[in-house]
Amino acid sequence: MAQPSNLSGPRILSTEQDLRDLLDSLYETTQAALKEGIKPCFKGLLEYMKAEVTILTAIHNIKSNKGSETPGSDGETMREHILEKDYAGIIARVQAGLTHYVPLPIRRKYIPKPEKMEKRPLGIPTIIDRIIQECIRMILEPIMEAQFFKHSYGFRPMRDAPMALERTKRVVHQTGYHWIVEGDIAKLFDTVHHAKLGRFLYGMGVRDQRVLMIIKAMVKTGIVNETPVNLLGTQQGGILSPLLANVYLHQMDYWVTREWENKKTRTIFSQSASRTTVLKKSSRLKPAYLVRYADDWVLIVPSKQQAEKWKQRIAKQIQSVLHLTLSEEKTIITNVREKPIHFLGCEFKVVKGKSRTGYITRSRPDRTRLQAKIKELHRKVNHLKRCGSKEQLMREIYTFNAVIRGIIQYYQGTTWVNIALRKYAHNLRTKAMRILEKYGGIWLPAHQTKNLPSVHADYTEKVPAILVKDMYIGVTSLSFCRWKKTDLKRPKETPHTAEGRAIYREEEQEATTGTSR
Repeated sequence: MAQPSNLSGPRILSTEQDLRDLLDSLYETTQAALKEGIKPCFKGLLEYMKAEVTILTAIHNIKSNKGSETPGSDGETMREHILEKDYAGIIARVQAGLTHYVPLPIRRKYIPKPEKMEKRPLGIPTIIDRIIQECIRMILEPIMEAQFFKHSYGFRPMRDAPMALERTKRVVHQTGYHWIVEGDIAKLFDTVHHAKLGRFLYGMGVRDQRVLMIIKAMVKTGIVNETPVNLLGTQQGGILSPLLANVYLHQMDYWVTREWENKKTRTIFSQSASRTTVLKKSSRLKPAYLVRYADDWVLIVPSKQQAEKWKQRIAKQIQSVLHLTLSEEKTIITNVREKPIHFLGCEFKVVKGKSRTGYITRSRPDRTRLQAKIKELHRKVNHLKRCGSKEQLMREIYTFNAVIRGIIQYYQGTTWVNIALRKYAHNLRTKAMRILEKYGGIWLPAHQTKNLPSVHADYTEKVPAILVKDMYIGVTSLSFCRWKKTDLKRPKETPHTAEGRAIYREEEQEATTGTSR
């Protein structure tokens, strides 16, 4: 199939704007091809990945990551072996790596899973391989983003877990459906079939065989002290792995949603609500709404019978097409009018209340996961004991506060966030005060402290505080939180168009000022 006309000739990438324009063009060209019923087709992608500006941008992206100084199997780190080396030499080294790709073995590290005895295997590629993966990711992402299911939220730009939960809540509230299949795919990253992954990439428009061969070599990279060749799965921890996982699971998204949400109809509807009404009245199709975040997903349906059928069908489909299996332990059917589902660290159910259906949605942080986070906070607050000066103590308070605010921001989309977190606030605050007393700490109304002004300005509740250079620095509270409505993605919101980026900036401004559309 011929390549789309506006990318038929090579582009010269000299500046960051050139790169930005290319990424936008890849996205828009893919969308245009799909609208015409044509499969996208892109060749010559490797040259874009090898461009100096692409490599430089990839290095900057990785440099800002926490793990940039974590060495791979060759012991190299970002600062010592990349940033402090000759610029031209590094560019040439990455370009040579992309031309004749020979990855070094992955260093494996095992990290504990919350509240579980088992550990998650994390693959750590060398720093050069990470840069190469980022160059590939940047060029492939807009092609894939133009095709991914709109209610897939994991490992994608401008999307997050609270949006996935909000979509679930809205579907249940608007439809009144209360039967949910809670799905979990067992060991996704360990079981991706390499040949099928290559075919899926090809089918989604990656027709540059050189790039496909690099990715093939990448996923087969051996693991130090374990295996010289990885015959199955992708690197859990590799920069490119999340994108590849979404490419793989896009096949499941497509298969499920073509039966209802993305069902092709002869009539073109301007509004999805009109389309849904017509489908319900004039077809025998059974409604089913999918929400996916990486390998966790939920399917919302009208009845228990349909939930059981869908569970069996999906299990059979992903086994035969993707060589994946559903976790028997974690894939369950739930009536959310009777008990909650546990999705992305949150509990969600519906209770009787004033609404069209007679029920309203209620969500809260998952109690088991939250208790694990609270235990970790109590361990972290002990770090305040070890400070040799008030300046060091101030830095530790800032770090501790950032962890608390991170927990609040993750859960603030749940309707019972304040009720759930307030329960633990007093003990944590009291413990912090006992530690700060030896530094001259006092109880002070939060709005009189000088740190976290956007948060503390709204609260008069007293917090532990210390005086540092004529200003009081306070330990923030878990109770300083309110439910905040999570906005879903607008149809045109994407990092790969000028309009989409403008919409995102508008969203960010609204979040900062507290306004909402």
